[in-house]
Amino acid sequence: MFELVIACFIGIAIGTITGMVPGIHVNTAGAIIFAASTFLLSFLSPEFLYVLMVAMSIAHALLENIPSMLLGVPEEGTAVSILPGHRMVLEGRSKEAIRIVSIGGLELLLLQLL
Repeated sequence: MFELVIACFIGIAIGTITGMVPGIHVNTAGAIIFAASTFLLSFLSPEFLYVLMVAMSIAHALLENIPSMLLGVPEEGTAVSILPGHRMVLEGRSKEAIRIVSIGGLELLLLQLL
């Protein structure tokens, strides 16, 4: 059980990096982990890799909008949804925009658990 908690925290760390750094996508990290999975499975359990990938994906999904709003360089799939937040950043309300995105992501995560 403790092993899965560690996997969760490692996944959150990788998802945070891929979400906050423009140009690095979670699919790239996932592909690297998948390519190395034959080596990793020799000393890690499949559940460890599963939890790591799921935590990485969730963290990336919750954080990927922040640099898009602050830098004004959204990905093609999120361009329309980022425009209101980018407008708020240009008005000097960046903390409020990040707070709204964070609350929305948390609500979505809680709705998925129900």
